[in-house]
Amino acid sequence: MLKKSTVITILMVLALILTSCNAVEMNAVNIPNIQQNLSDDIDKNNPNGINYEINKATFTNKETEINYPQVSNLSDKAKQKVINEIIKKDALSNFNEDIYENYSLEINYDVKWKSINLLSIEYYGVGYDKDAPHPNNEYYTSNIDIKNGVRLRLKDVVKINEALIKKIRKSKCTRSCPEAPELDIAIKEKFDNLSIDEMLKNLNYADSNDSEYYSGTYSYFTKDSLGISISFPHVYGDHLEFELKYKDIENNIKTKNEVWNDFPNLAQSPKTEVKENLDDLKKEGLEVIKDQSFTLSTHSKPKLVKKTINFSTFDIDKKYFNDAKGFAELKLKLPRLDGNYDGIPEINKYFVGKEQFFYNELPIDSLKEVNIKVEGEKDNWYRSADYKLEAVFGNIISVSADLNGGAGGVGWAGIEGDSFDLNTGRKLSLKDIFKVSEDDYMNIIYDFVSKKIMNEINSNKQAGYGSCYMFEDAYNSDGYKSIRDFDQNNFYLSKDSLVVFYPKYALADGAAGPQKFEIPYASISDVLAFDVNTVN
Repeated sequence: MLKKSTVITILMVLALILTSCNAVEMNAVNIPNIQQNLSDDIDKNNPNGINYEINKATFTNKETEINYPQVSNLSDKAKQKVINEIIKKDALSNFNEDIYENYSLEINYDVKWKSINLLSIEYYGVGYDKDAPHPNNEYYTSNIDIKNGVRLRLKDVVKINEALIKKIRKSKCTRSCPEAPELDIAIKEKFDNLSIDEMLKNLNYADSNDSEYYSGTYSYFTKDSLGISISFPHVYGDHLEFELKYKDIENNIKTKNEVWNDFPNLAQSPKTEVKENLDDLKKEGLEVIKDQSFTLSTHSKPKLVKKTINFSTFDIDKKYFNDAKGFAELKLKLPRLDGNYDGIPEINKYFVGKEQFFYNELPIDSLKEVNIKVEGEKDNWYRSADYKLEAVFGNIISVSADLNGGAGGVGWAGIEGDSFDLNTGRKLSLKDIFKVSEDDYMNIIYDFVSKKIMNEINSNKQAGYGSCYMFEDAYNSDGYKSIRDFDQNNFYLSKDSLVVFYPKYALADGAAGPQKFEIPYASISDVLAFDVNTVN
């Protein structure tokens, strides 16, 4: 049997994650005969200016027939060749030459989205092992970054977190849905049997056919929605599709990925309503705790002005109850700045608004669903954030936070980093910290992180231990892509290092937690846009 089919059977036994369905009966779904001109359907659903065409190709081998698209008329022929090789490899990922004599396979495809930067393809069909009790309804996808000539995975385009999982769990089957009255119940039971950690892992491994861990989860794009395909018991068709409107997941969209430029109608994310000044904190009875303070002196023309900045924190401890009088708890220690820098009010406003951000991360929906009496942090139903001052360099201030919490037995851990211009209150990104191009500083980060990871992998291998990382080699395609897929907001400045970090599951298994790497200023001071010697 195919590698994928075998794993799907195992996943059903282990109750891992879902994918979508084309049939309710125990028989396989009939494959439609696609004879129409694909470009007719694509052009009316995509932006103008597309500089390539799609042609149909077919692979046959005895009882196997796989139809797949190929790109033509790209001006960059070398890139076109790479893209077509990726597409063909993905299309044939279900074909195993070693077992084709006992297996029949018929696969067709649809182009779900075609635009200047993005090509999204879904494959569907039937695979049948003569020794198996029933055929399998096959489903998988391939998303191609046309501009860069690389394959995209779900984690490349959206942030994988509990907020996204909540959206999926609340959604209904939107495609390939059988007319079965018990479907909604079956979906709920499937989701209920999956922990947050399992779903995070499955989504982080989505769109991968060749990794050690096969999640049976795929993604695709349409004009207005992101599709998530999840493996499901055969009686419901082997897979189900859930489509999330882009406007409903805007907070999860990684807008720095250029493929999102092809969706100009995405609405702007709603702004969080925050309190305008720190007097509101006192009105709510929030305790202000002085942690650290210091004074900076700078010179400005035409007269000397003494610039001051004081750092302290205020606490938020709130409880949110279910009907069983159990509660989830929000425990925050958020920064507060005082002084005469012009940007301080804007920075304080940002941190007051963080309460809403962490509230959205609370497992309140799960608490209401289980409806048991639990006591917040004591029973691991909480979210916490503990901020501290890291460093001040002239007019730059940088803070970090340890994030923690849980939902029953599911742990939630993370790191937060924020750096600001004290004069303007503007939050800084890596491009503000470096004076070289984005490619240059991303290469610096990749070189440092990959070297650290390989040292750890080789050290563990010599000691007879396995690796926690999701790739075997930091320098192969998977390792390179995972490390380079770095959110440029995930950093802070310590007194002696640029600290970059990756969230849980980005590089390593969940048990390893978030990954943090400290790059000494001594090795990069010549490319930094600030003077590391002005630290306070």
